[in-house]
Amino acid sequence: PPKAQVSRPQARVSIDKIKRTGIQILGDTKRVYLAGNDGVFLWRQIGESVDGWEVIGIEAGHAVIRQGGQSATLELYVKP
Repeated sequence: PPKAQVSRPQARVSIDKIKRTGIQILGDTKRVYLAGNDGVFLWRQIGESVDGWEVIGIEAGHAVIRQGGQSATLELYVKP
C-alpha cells in the first residue's frame, strides 16, 4: 500500500525577528524595508512576504503583516 504523506506545519517565526527600517510611499506605490531571519533587507510591497509573514498594509509610520490567522502592526518608530 502507498505510504501516507504527513503534512507538517511550517514553524512560525517570531514577530520580534522581523526588522524594519523604512517605509516609502510614492503616489500609489507603497513599500516597506524589511529583513527576516537571514538579516537581508529588501523592499516589500503589499502581497509580498518575509519569513512566512505577508505584508497586508502599509501606511506612513507602520506596516501590517499576517501569518495564518495572526496579524501584527510593525511600527516604524517607537512611541514614547
